[in-house]
Amino acid sequence: MPTLSFPSVVTKVDTTARFPLGYEVELPATALNTGSQVWVYVHAVAALANGLVAMRGDAVTIKSVILATVNVAARRIVGVAQHTIAINSYGFILKSGLGEVQASDAGTDQANQPLVTHAAGQADLMVGGEEQAVFAHSTENGSGAASLMTCWINCLG
Repeated sequence: MPTLSFPSVVTKVDTTARFPLGYEVELPATALNTGSQVWVYVHAVAALANGLVAMRGDAVTIKSVILATVNVAARRIVGVAQHTIAINSYGFILKSGLGEVQASDAGTDQANQPLVTHAAGQADLMVGGEEQAVFAHSTENGSGAASLMTCWINCLG
């Protein structure tokens, strides 16, 4: 269960761990209709930019994360970076709540659609047969490849 008392900020990135990997913190809503957010502390084995989706590595049982691969099962997705975390650094990523996700293509058809992972940690619309990979629901369209779209994120990893 996430802690509600937090002695730091979720945007702080370090080269050494300050919290146990997997440590979760819940932050209350900051504006009307935004809801609370749950953040999880991870070790970034690959660099994470704002909006990129992170997953557990194949042989990893702790919260060391890599960029999500295409159509990865939702249970392997740990969260979505909401700020840059350099390679081999430690920081918090958004596990659940309202946040930004990078679009994987130039389409602008994501509004009100379930999302799955696509190339290099980015996301796009779910199509038939990808139901097991849904990790977010977009609330708006992206404006092109690598653009950010606001989504309701719910990661199971």
